[in-house]
Amino acid sequence: MSRLELRLLGPPELHLNGQKLVLPTRKLWAMVVYLAAQGRPVERGKLAGLLWDQADEERARGNLRQELYRLRGSPAEALLVVNPDTLALGGHASDLIETTRCLEQADWEGALACFRGEFAAGLSVRGAPTFEDWLLLEREHWQGLWREAARKRAKELEAARPEEAQALLRCLLEADPFQEDLQRALLALTARVEGAAAALGRYERYRALLQREFSLEPLPETLELVERLRRGQAPPPAPASEAPPSIPQALEHPPLVGREREWEQMEAAWQTGKALYLSGPPGVGKTRLMLEFARSKGQFLLLEGRPSDSGIPYAFHTRALRQSLSLLGATELPSWVRQEVSRLVPELAEAPPPPITSEEGKLRLLEAITEVIRQLARAGVGIVVADDLQFVTDAASLEVSAYAMARVLPERLSYPITAFRGEELIPPIREAIFQQVERGLAVLIELKPLAPEGVGALVRVLSGSEARLFSRRLYNATGGNPLFALETLKELFASGDLRVEEGIWSTPYDEATEDYRELPLPRSVQAAVNRRVDRLGGAVRRLLEAASLAGEGFSLEELSGATALSDWEALEAAEVAVRAGLLQQKPDGLGFAHDLLRRALQEGLSLERRKVLHRKLAETLARLDGAPTRVARHLEQAGRPKEAVPWRLKAAEAAQAIYANREALNQYDKALADGAEGPTAFEVHAARAELYRLLDEQEGWQEELRALEESAYSLGDPVLQARAALAGAKFERHTGRYGEALGRLEPLLQDPALPEVLRARAFFERGQTLLTLGRGDEAQKQLYQALRLEPSPLSPLAAEAHLILSDQAVGQGDLAAGQRHAREALAAFQAEGDRRGKGMALRNLGRAVGIGGDTARAIQILEQALQEAVAAGDVVSQRHILLNLFKFEFETGALEAALRHLEQGRALLGNHPDPLQEGIFLNNLSVLQRMRGEFGLALETLQAALAVAERNGIAQGRARRRMSLVEYYLDLGRAEEALPLLGEAEALIEGAGLDELRAWLQAQYARREVLTAQPEAALARLEPLLAGPFADAHDGARAAWTAGLAWLALGEPGKALETVERLEVPPNPPFQARALAVRLEASALLERDTPALIREAEALLAANTVPLLEALELYRAMSRAARPAQARKYRQAAAERCRKIAAGLEGFPEFRVGFLRRYGPEG
Repeated sequence: MSRLELRLLGPPELHLNGQKLVLPTRKLWAMVVYLAAQGRPVERGKLAGLLWDQADEERARGNLRQELYRLRGSPAEALLVVNPDTLALGGHASDLIETTRCLEQADWEGALACFRGEFAAGLSVRGAPTFEDWLLLEREHWQGLWREAARKRAKELEAARPEEAQALLRCLLEADPFQEDLQRALLALTARVEGAAAALGRYERYRALLQREFSLEPLPETLELVERLRRGQAPPPAPASEAPPSIPQALEHPPLVGREREWEQMEAAWQTGKALYLSGPPGVGKTRLMLEFARSKGQFLLLEGRPSDSGIPYAFHTRALRQSLSLLGATELPSWVRQEVSRLVPELAEAPPPPITSEEGKLRLLEAITEVIRQLARAGVGIVVADDLQFVTDAASLEVSAYAMARVLPERLSYPITAFRGEELIPPIREAIFQQVERGLAVLIELKPLAPEGVGALVRVLSGSEARLFSRRLYNATGGNPLFALETLKELFASGDLRVEEGIWSTPYDEATEDYRELPLPRSVQAAVNRRVDRLGGAVRRLLEAASLAGEGFSLEELSGATALSDWEALEAAEVAVRAGLLQQKPDGLGFAHDLLRRALQEGLSLERRKVLHRKLAETLARLDGAPTRVARHLEQAGRPKEAVPWRLKAAEAAQAIYANREALNQYDKALADGAEGPTAFEVHAARAELYRLLDEQEGWQEELRALEESAYSLGDPVLQARAALAGAKFERHTGRYGEALGRLEPLLQDPALPEVLRARAFFERGQTLLTLGRGDEAQKQLYQALRLEPSPLSPLAAEAHLILSDQAVGQGDLAAGQRHAREALAAFQAEGDRRGKGMALRNLGRAVGIGGDTARAIQILEQALQEAVAAGDVVSQRHILLNLFKFEFETGALEAALRHLEQGRALLGNHPDPLQEGIFLNNLSVLQRMRGEFGLALETLQAALAVAERNGIAQGRARRRMSLVEYYLDLGRAEEALPLLGEAEALIEGAGLDELRAWLQAQYARREVLTAQPEAALARLEPLLAGPFADAHDGARAAWTAGLAWLALGEPGKALETVERLEVPPNPPFQARALAVRLEASALLERDTPALIREAEALLAANTVPLLEALELYRAMSRAARPAQARKYRQAAAERCRKIAAGLEGFPEFRVGFLRRYGPEG
């Protein structure tokens, strides 16, 4: 039977019956290594995503199939079990399995024998960063198992085979020489095997290394061992760990005393629904009072600001979201909320959402965070407690707070209680709080230290006696600061100067003292804390000193490189610190019980020691993929600003991905302050210029462009100079200096030495400038030239160029080109993972398809576009897409869907006004009102739309609104009054070159001529239109129907019928009804059979999608074409619709008269 053996603890090897096999590619090895480590079947999609994470899912799966195909027919094929959905390893032996078995059985020797080197040594896979990240973690995992086995095997060998134990300890210390417990063990073994002199020599080398790397002296236990070796004594037995000094439990959870007045104020604020703010110096008891009050009111969420949050966008709210989700559960959130907040809590989504690229996208994130607060409140967590607000300083978190408070407070769903140190609060927050208080929305309570009576009450409750003299001494020493008082009491218990006897406190001075001046009280919180820490031992101090610089929510792993402690020593030290009340478990790691404790330890460090600790913390955080801002800050404080530059750049890029542009600017600024220079400085200025552009702050933008040009010319790099010129041209175009923009671009266009990609950008920029100037044909040529030069058809530039060209092509009536360019743009945006761009490309494609007549498919495409725009948070695109959906749904008679999308679009105007789109939405609302026969309302709405168009002054909107009004005038029998509006519209169309409106304009002129008894003039006007082609199928239908009316007016029903039937009518109920009315009139006059046409008309009307006026016209035509028995029924239906329309015109008497003149009984 064949035997497959896999060896991965060292260079990967595969053996079949002892014969070494070769796998043809690194990707196959990566696949095997991953499956072996998992030890179970893995979904094919997950494996494909791991190894080809830069490709889309379909391409990644195809690559996976290709790799599996390479194994076919080879001896290694038996290693894999291939199923349609999963992959796994078949039966095999491996060193991973054997090592795991040995570790489970405590066979440390057997486990060590399996290790030949690091896990999958030498394996790396280009282009698979996700796999590389996994491989790094897996290597660390197996390295940790080797260390555990080596440590325990050395312990086993100590007594009988000390030389082998020595060798293992040396191997362990080569990897990490700062495991001081191992150093002690090796010193003791060296003394036994090689003598005390060799051991002392090793100690001196370690001591020098520790001093050089950490500015530390060895631990007391190590010093004691060395002293014994110097005296020729045997090493001492391992000391039993000492419990920290006994401190009464009541001191860890003291009673709340001396805050009765403040509690009453808080209760009054609660009853009136006002927000609560507590302000006061550190240690005064804000947190305790706030938490006790919140607990008395029900379930609450506790949020904490931290010093380490500085520079990390949304850090405060990211923690808040994680805590909220632990209470709420992600499944209870709407899918759009999960998608948005996964930007801050990545585990909520399988794939990361696209970066936020617009203000609308950022507002969607803010609304999602607010929705989490609402959901929490509905789930019963109605109180949000925020502590240490003074540490919340990043602009992004401040914006979230302001946004959420403005929405949640009026809704009375959630109640906020907030504490802060007033003197440390940043001005914007302080002003916002004062404004809330002045407007009666909030109450601010300034918390003072406890009065002497309060300290007396505290001591009385804790000690079980009055102790007036002791209380006075404690008050005088601490100023009534509760934290200082409690730390002083803990220190007195730790030193033995205070003890508990039969439940009562006592001191050695009780009998003789007059005022307890004999008590050795610390002069400050810092002194009290440091005395206590000293009594807990050297390992605890090392751990706490590193922790004081690490930031809140740290893990022992983050501190591991900065303490020179083994994992076990660090864990024991942390447990001692927790039991002593110095550290406590937080939702995201360990943290100090109070910020003053952290400060006390931090302030006791020398400058040199701080630098060393910051450097070590930075190294460990970098290895653990910590927040770039934190790594940068540690490096700066370690005196290594140049090394911080790349981390500041990473922090800026991370901020940009969530549209925290202010914070990104701040990070780039710090990169420059840290000494970014040369090409790096150029890139920083380029990024800052783009950020100022996004923020629309022209002064900052211009300043960065000047710095960009100076940097480019100082470096003497023509490529950088060209990039600076391009950036300057974009600024000139944005600020309306089009001539200057074109002037900057001209030298770039003429320089053949420039890289093609830059010349492509120059042509693209020139095309955009010409387009803004209304020179569309010239712009189109420039964009095509940009596409010819652009190296990649899937680049962002190619995507934008095709998007613009698709817009232009549709506007010019070239629908095939419009669709082609939209598809090219879609492919490029898809390759970039740009969902906002995908939404815009699908919008253009849907529009082109719909105008071409395939409205059903257009609606499908536009629904996809809307999904992409919503996912990207692009409100502007959503509104455009909703308008197009309305257009095509209305044209197909899907009125409910059209109305729903119209209302959805109008709702999006609320927070983001847009006069142009407001006018379009009003116009479309008037169309719906007209559909229902509400002509009075429709006229009012359309007049409002025209007023909006006049205010914004955009020619297209002004022309379209006039054309729509002309339709109403002609419909309602006011043909003469329509003429001035037609003249105004024509002037706007000609002046702005609005070619897409010309056919509509001429058809309206012709219709007016028919209604004013000028049918010959109408036909002459329509003749060139009827020859086509039509940019919009509706233009052809409108022209044919109007020509049919003209032929009927001339008594030529045959020509009327021929004209209407020659052109295909789009699937638009109003046009279908009017064309059918002409066909019925003409057929009746020609005395042809009409039952089939009448049945067609009845079916169209039964669908209930024909507007009231068109239905009236169709019923009138049916009454003339039907047999007398049916004709009466149709006349009644027409009269009913006539009355309904007339009723809607009660407030418009002149229009009502005109309408009844044309459609009433006398008409």
